[in-house]
Amino acid sequence: ERVAGTRWPVDPALPANVRERMRSTALQAAGLQHPCIVELHDFGWDGDGAYAVSAFVEGETLAQYLARAGRLPALQGLSLSLQLLAGLAAAHGRGLVHSALNPQHVLMGRNGQLKIAGFGWVAAAASAGRRPRRVVVPAYMASRQILGQPADCRADLYSAAVVAYELLTGSWPYQAHAAPRPARALRREL
Repeated sequence: ERVAGTRWPVDPALPANVRERMRSTALQAAGLQHPCIVELHDFGWDGDGAYAVSAFVEGETLAQYLARAGRLPALQGLSLSLQLLAGLAAAHGRGLVHSALNPQHVLMGRNGQLKIAGFGWVAAAASAGRRPRRVVVPAYMASRQILGQPADCRADLYSAAVVAYELLTGSWPYQAHAAPRPARALRREL
């Protein structure tokens, strides 16, 4: 089996008990198997950094796919939204929260299968307040996260709703200094 690895720097002064809590949180996701979730194999420490090893997915991120494809046909957008929600339901059923769901953490397999990446290690990094910089995308964050409160299942669902809106309309629901537009205003068939 092919695997993928992610590594990011962590404050070397991070106490051992916090490191262990991060590892424990990440490994809770290691046994999670669902067609819409990238399986996590390992999480640990390497010198002054943390790493995550997961199953390799042949494809691209949803962000890359959307940049290339633009606004998706309505049925495809709905299908991908349902896959995203199915993956979240499986994880939430095991008490796992992603906390940084956005198109950079959703992979599109070559077969069209959507897979959520980062379950376990993103939450582990967030639990110690040491989130890799590239995972923070405010447009997808629930207000409680922006206010510094911990993420929960509701925050993941908010993020999923923003992703679904983007799949169906080709834009974010909120633009700078503008009120949100109903999806139907951007796409009549919805």
